[in-house]
Amino acid sequence: SSAKPKRPEADAARMLGAGTERRIPWTGAPCASRVKAPRSIFHAFHWPFGLVLERLQDIAELGFDAVQISPAQKSKHGHEWWARYQPQDYGKIEGLGSWEELKQLCTKTRELKLRVIGDVVFNHMLVVGSCHEWRHAQKDPGKLKELQQRLVQQTPMQLEDFQWPWLEMSGDNWDNENRYEGWGSGEWSELRYCPRVVQMQQQHLQLLLDAGVSGIRFDAVKHLRPKHLEEHLRHLRTSDEGLFAYGEVLSLDETMHKEYMALGCPSSDFPLTVFMTRALSEGLKAVEEGVTGACARAAKTSGLKGAVQFPSSALSSDSVRFARNHDTVMNPNLYY
Repeated sequence: SSAKPKRPEADAARMLGAGTERRIPWTGAPCASRVKAPRSIFHAFHWPFGLVLERLQDIAELGFDAVQISPAQKSKHGHEWWARYQPQDYGKIEGLGSWEELKQLCTKTRELKLRVIGDVVFNHMLVVGSCHEWRHAQKDPGKLKELQQRLVQQTPMQLEDFQWPWLEMSGDNWDNENRYEGWGSGEWSELRYCPRVVQMQQQHLQLLLDAGVSGIRFDAVKHLRPKHLEEHLRHLRTSDEGLFAYGEVLSLDETMHKEYMALGCPSSDFPLTVFMTRALSEGLKAVEEGVTGACARAAKTSGLKGAVQFPSSALSSDSVRFARNHDTVMNPNLYY
């Protein structure tokens, strides 16, 4: 016979969906119509400013047009990456480098036609007690006073700047109406939306802008009330109408993303990441399910409850698409 024998690897490739196309709408309307979003962002995760500066030429030559740094404020003592996400003092640039080093980095990025995206953590401050301690304190006034004293001693904030009464944010509370007031994992020192907190956070934003930062990522933005975020966006756009800002909305719920997108703030496209991850690891079946199917299955696996609307495409043309970020790598979750 002249027929060519079938190669074993051809069957395996076919099972994985080789040659299959799935078109995901990618170029819809942008959230921030007056702002030009970066084409590709290099995440200099937990890099000191000096190291970013040292590698900046390489980053530019690789085709990136923006560099995202980790949170710049003074944070909980320690060299672990997660300590950066526990702010201690918004008035100080400390930990990855000084304000002067940040300014030097921003100056060089402008020369290379790049922009620096700062990462800000405005939902909460540093952990001063375990969830177990806070639970115990709800029945022990003396213990509660001790924990509250730690907050005012270790930060420049006042006691009324924090959210009271304490509420453990775990389980369903991560995604329901309690997501604004709950203390993450029962430990994050949840800030209250009030004029003094907004003022101190905007002073931090101004420090970044004065150094030359030209983009902002808002961490854990789904735990900020939209009005809280809106005040910060207004401040940024007063300083620079073309400044790119986006929010981390760690959710598969399109409705939740749209709460913040309606303010002209694109979000991190976790639904698209879930689809890509499942398509690459599971093959044709996951590809055929599309974004909606992948998110629905992931939500069921992780026990996500309530009415959830899953997207069928990229959230917007300026949403931030990624394969991995520090949440997916450092905090593996069931639906990643």
